[in-house]
Amino acid sequence: MAITTTDIAHNFSASAVASLAVTVPGGGVPAGATIIVGCVEGNTSATSMTVTDTAGNTYTRVDGLTLNGLAANGKQTAFYCVNCLALSSGNSITYTCSASNKYILLTLVLLARAGRVVLDLMPSPATTSKQVSNC
Repeated sequence: MAITTTDIAHNFSASAVASLAVTVPGGGVPAGATIIVGCVEGNTSATSMTVTDTAGNTYTRVDGLTLNGLAANGKQTAFYCVNCLALSSGNSITYTCSASNKYILLTLVLLARAGRVVLDLMPSPATTSKQVSNC
């Protein structure tokens, strides 16, 4: 059975910033959903990365990987929150890093129901929803 996903929001900064936020759009995120946050950054010297939101959800970090196996290319990291508290339209989800980054892309995906999935954490910005299959 397929799991329906919906992009929540994206944000990007080409200048050095230590945190980046997205605003939850109309419709919000319902309680009990799973939120996945994917981050790509140009700085590999950071020692601490966190994701927080205005509802107080707890996000777990998945170990990041360097891009194309080269630290100079940056790294990607993922975070997830299972069975989240509801987020209303206008709430925010914020990625914070211990070192300023030259480039950050935040991709937030809402899973309609919990389950083990294989998921592209960086869909095209033009993509608003997609189907992913159970493992």
